[in-house]
Amino acid sequence: MSLIKRYDFSGARLILEHALQQGSAPAAFLMAETYDWRMLRAIKAYGVRGDAEKAREFYGLAAVAGIEQARERLEALKSSSPPDAVSLRGRRTAQHK
Repeated sequence: MSLIKRYDFSGARLILEHALQQGSAPAAFLMAETYDWRMLRAIKAYGVRGDAEKAREFYGLAAVAGIEQARERLEALKSSSPPDAVSLRGRRTAQHK
């Protein structure tokens, strides 16, 4: 989607939301990618914050609709934590010492 390539995630999400309302599984998959911190990092969208919960929700919709790659991404999200979560855990531990 060209809006994502131009880092216009707000615009992309609006269009994808409309497609989701029509029952589009590919739109669910693309929407998940706009929230998946790993995908955001891969395209170097460093100023955009991921939301693992929303990514899981949309990957789940896509997986139920038969998109195998969505199942794989769900598993990958379960086995990894966003960089912010790791650094926050480290800070909490350091503060409590």
